[in-house]
Amino acid sequence: LYRALAKQSGVPLADLDHVLREADPALMKKTSRRFLDTHHVVPWRVADGVVSACSTEPQAEPDELAWALGGQRVELS
Repeated sequence: LYRALAKQSGVPLADLDHVLREADPALMKKTSRRFLDTHHVVPWRVADGVVSACSTEPQAEPDELAWALGGQRVELS
């Protein structure tokens, strides 16, 4: 189901085990647990100034996470 939703919405499907192994705890602490739970999003790494985030919501808006992170650029991965 998630694979089909990801394909339909044009968002890549992340490997959760990989994301959790590679996640930067300091990055996740920059937002509240409530925010992460409400928006169903996990920021997990920063590369070249861009935050990569995963979401269980295909229609997730990275702009909300960018705002919560103080304006950093965010891409769903």
